[in-house]
Amino acid sequence: MNVAKRITRFLRGWHIRLWSNAVLAIVTLPVAAVSAPGAGDYTQAQAQAGAQVFSVTCSVCHGSKLQGGAAPALTGAAFAQTLTTTYSTTSKLYGVISTLMPVDNPGSLSKEQDTQVLAYILAENGYPAGTTPLDPAHLDEVALLPYPDQGAKKATAGNLEIQNIGSSNRLVVGALPDRSSVTVSDAMMGSVDSHTSDWLLHGRDYSNQRFSPLKDINAGNVSSLVPVALVQTGITSSFETTPIVVNGVMYASTPVVDSKMKILAIRADSGDIIWESTYNLGEFKICCGPVNRGVAVGYGSVYVVTLDDRLIALDAASGEVRWNVAVADPTLGYSETMAPQIYKGMIVVGSAGGEWPIRGFVAAFDAMTGKETWRWQSTDPKSYAGDSWQRGGAMVWTTPAIDPERDLLIFSTGNPNPDLYGPVRKGDNHYSDSIVALHVRTGQLAWFFQ
Repeated sequence: MNVAKRITRFLRGWHIRLWSNAVLAIVTLPVAAVSAPGAGDYTQAQAQAGAQVFSVTCSVCHGSKLQGGAAPALTGAAFAQTLTTTYSTTSKLYGVISTLMPVDNPGSLSKEQDTQVLAYILAENGYPAGTTPLDPAHLDEVALLPYPDQGAKKATAGNLEIQNIGSSNRLVVGALPDRSSVTVSDAMMGSVDSHTSDWLLHGRDYSNQRFSPLKDINAGNVSSLVPVALVQTGITSSFETTPIVVNGVMYASTPVVDSKMKILAIRADSGDIIWESTYNLGEFKICCGPVNRGVAVGYGSVYVVTLDDRLIALDAASGEVRWNVAVADPTLGYSETMAPQIYKGMIVVGSAGGEWPIRGFVAAFDAMTGKETWRWQSTDPKSYAGDSWQRGGAMVWTTPAIDPERDLLIFSTGNPNPDLYGPVRKGDNHYSDSIVALHVRTGQLAWFFQ
């Protein structure tokens, strides 16, 4: 560890803290005056792994951003005060994590997971990462005081991108398909009539007509149809997914139940599951139900958005997560229920949450990296009274259509907010309750009709 050895000792005595709904007796033993964490006290890899563990086991009480809730905040002024009175070194904080947490199953995490969670807490509070991992045997040599400047916290958090991130786990059931057989190209998406056995886009084609040209099922034989497969997902709630079918592999998503949802790859002819990826959501607010309307498939990946407002890319052949990025802040009421649109290397999404006082948008992300390309806000400040545009609604929660000839993205927007009381948002409230066309490469407004 790149920290100084202990120099002096002093007795802090006994202290009792009230945490959450339980009284925890925290005994403070003689401790060292040691150096604050510096380069080498934990690694970014530990912090990123800790974010996953924290989301599943800790965020329900402490909040997805450590802001507190049923249990105390683990960041900010209140946490800094706790460090002053109780936890002067990481070993003391580690002791609480490893023996008393999670509250519903204390001590159930492994030593490695406990250390990863501790690293995540350090990262979220702006303690600098280094190249030497946290080691439970030497935690007394790492002090938590002085508390870092919060400008450093913002810089660290921005680099790690681990706030409010849920976790995924994958189950492989059947033989994985060849990656080339489930890789959808732009040429394929633009010529769906040449792929009549597939369903490559949410609306089948970019016009979202949803019309199937297949003629095998007709008025003369529809009464003789019988079930050939029943897929048990284990998720019991309302399904609104439109499956995507690529070369005999069907991709579908489930709604959210108990903060979990699944993305599945299924043999379309038999109903046999190939793989399923279970996503454990971080903190979110439900606006209009726990539904997910489906995925987009292209370039060898499956793309899905979540109620905790993440955009996730999975390997279409194996189900492994390629990247996971934030779309908007779910703690404000933003959520994602739509099936993403995919076009010329971009993934386009809008946002649900229209019953919350938030501002709608449409955003495009690079399909390879997840980096945001552009964002268009759906409330026009000039047409809302005062600052009501900041909470003006006009959400976009259905999959946009595309006019490839003109490179236009076309969609409808929802109601202004609040929807039942207009005096607080006087004006024309552009671009709510409208059909909107954007230039798909730039996100610039082309036209709208309200």
